[in-house]
Amino acid sequence: MIEITDSALKEIREIQRNEKMEDHGLRIYTAGMSCNGLRYGLSLVDVKMKNDAVFDSKGLNIYVEDGLEGEKGGFIIDYIDDEHTKGFTIERIDGCESECSKT
Repeated sequence: MIEITDSALKEIREIQRNEKMEDHGLRIYTAGMSCNGLRYGLSLVDVKMKNDAVFDSKGLNIYVEDGLEGEKGGFIIDYIDDEHTKGFTIERIDGCESECSKT
């Protein structure tokens, strides 16, 4: 299961419009390791990789790197913009969190 918050969807749609990438989907991939385990990254892509799992959340195509789709219940993608943080967060449903800054 992939859940995307309204604030994340709004920011993604704005990036898609600004970059003329309205037809692109969002890809979740392994971005490395940290002391807490895997770190996840996000990117807008025009085609999915061969073995990516495909999901739809609120009308947005989401491609999940092969092997990650089985991550304990899925992911919640959020966007935070406050005095301490600005960027997307990717939280595994089981409670572990990874952050990636907006680029």
